[in-house]
Amino acid sequence: MEKTKRDEMIEEFYYVLDQWLTMLENGKSVGAIVQETGCKNIAIYGMGAMARHLLYALKNTTVKVVCVLDNVAREYYGNIRTQTVSECNETVDLVIYTNPKEDAQVLQKIVQKYECPVVSLVDVVFDNIYPVD
Repeated sequence: MEKTKRDEMIEEFYYVLDQWLTMLENGKSVGAIVQETGCKNIAIYGMGAMARHLLYALKNTTVKVVCVLDNVAREYYGNIRTQTVSECNETVDLVIYTNPKEDAQVLQKIVQKYECPVVSLVDVVFDNIYPVD
């Protein structure tokens, strides 16, 4: 049976969560990794389960999530309203996208809008924060 795009995404999330838990078991947190970058204000792209875990991981750090971005502005999580890329005009030091299979056109739109690194949660969790080209 051939894997669907959804199956591939779930498999990617499994590896990310496995590494995330391994890090926590070894005393390293995603919040600490992001905080160590020196970024103060960040945006998160994608408002699924991974983004909610990321928001929670950043809760007790010096990093402020100033906006959560998604393709549709539709909900609040905590005190943060989900906005589209075109709606959010905040200045951010870093954008973290949570879907490892994110569409390249979406990523290009984010890169063009914000003058900061745009990284995958995969890169954060595997402790290699590199900007998207």
